[in-house]
Amino acid sequence: MLKRKVAEIALNLFFSSIALFAIIIASGYSSFTSTRLGAKTFPTMISVLLIIFAVSNIIKAILKKEVCVNTSINRDVEEKKNELPHETALGAFVYRYRIFIVILVSFVYYFLLYSVGFIISTLIFIPVMLLVLEYRKPLMIGIVTIASTAFMILSFQILLRVPLPVGIIFK
Repeated sequence: MLKRKVAEIALNLFFSSIALFAIIIASGYSSFTSTRLGAKTFPTMISVLLIIFAVSNIIKAILKKEVCVNTSINRDVEEKKNELPHETALGAFVYRYRIFIVILVSFVYYFLLYSVGFIISTLIFIPVMLLVLEYRKPLMIGIVTIASTAFMILSFQILLRVPLPVGIIFK
């Protein structure tokens, strides 16, 4: 357990150093250009968020207590891990190959961005990804999809004035 704790702290320190490097690089960008916020705003915001999450993970790792667990319980847990949690053949296939399915869906999303544009492709991509990653609450899938798409439109198109892909169909 101690190795895991040290590895978790080291990984989060690594992410923090990447974020600090990004902040240093972004400080060379101009503050105000033709957009309201400037070129250094977005990388700085993301880097600060990364540092906040990394520090919170470090604190959580330090405060986490090691628990001695009964080995018979561990064996039961390991046996259940080896069982496929899905009863249908399609469910077992998706579970077994979900990493490849995520990569495939991401490529399809990329090509949909070019053909039908950002809004439609994102409204298709997010629920498909949530379903592949085994999130099954339809109401929350709808809320997350609409909120995420709206947030990205607000962030990029309105605040940063970065044009989002329209798609060749709608040009």
